Amino acid sequence: MCIIVDANVFHRVLRSADDPDYYPVQHAIFGKHSGVQRLILGGTVCAEELKKDEVASRIVLRLDQMGRVQLVSSSSVDAEAATLASQALCKSNDHHVIALARIAGARILCSADGALVADFKNKALIDNPRGRVYSKPSHRRLLTAECTQRCGGTNQCRK
Repeated sequence: MCIIVDANVFHRVLRSADDPDYYPVQHAIFGKHSGVQRLILGGTVCAEELKKDEVASRIVLRLDQMGRVQLVSSSSVDAEAATLASQALCKSNDHHVIALARIAGARILCSADGALVADFKNKALIDNPRGRVYSKPSHRRLLTAECTQRCGGTNQCRK
């Protein structure tokens, strides 16, 4: 299963061990027996955001060594993001996140950005299966394999 963590909650998911809102996501990514999630990363914007945060970069490196990171070609994500920007379908300025989801097949987003959440759930942007968003602990069920199978998860990122 694959998850995209937006920059606006990245520090809460990966850097804060005691954040009650995002502990389930952290556990899904780092946990040993939790229906392991893979963190999906890609695109120039994502790389630039990681460069600004040395601690987050080290955490991502550690996750990569654990086999919990899937990197997607920056050129592919950037090209898709440019296409999305030209179509003017997104309400948010996070074209790169929608592009990453479309290319990698990831359908779970962890974010607190209302405009991005609306974009991620927009059938015109992400469909077959639709995007789902984790933003609070009651969404914990989205992090299970059963949920991914029910909503038609493609697991394309594991290819």
